[in-house]
Amino acid sequence: NIALNKKLPIITKQHLFFIYKEAITNILRHSNAKNVWLQFKNHQGNCIVLIKDDGTLKPSKKSTGFGLSNMALRAKKINTENGFEIYIKLPFML
Repeated sequence: NIALNKKLPIITKQHLFFIYKEAITNILRHSNAKNVWLQFKNHQGNCIVLIKDDGTLKPSKKSTGFGLSNMALRAKKINTENGFEIYIKLPFML
C-alpha cells in the first residue's frame, strides 16, 4: 500500500520531480517509444520508483547535455540507488 498523503521533505520532492522531468524529456528526444510506465511500489522498507519505456535509441547527433549525470546527482543527493531504466530506490516507504 502506498500512502498518497505522506509528507516528503521539499528537497526530496524537488529532486524526484526533476528526475522524472529529465527522464520524460530524454524519452521524447532520444527514443521512439510508444508507451512509458511509471511505477511506485514499497518493497523491503524502501519505495521503488521505476520509469521505463518500450522504445529504442533514435539515431541522432551526439548529445552534449548533462541529463543523465544530473539525474544521477539528484538521486544521490536524496540517498537513492538508480540504474539504466531509471530505477530509484528511496530509503523510506510511502
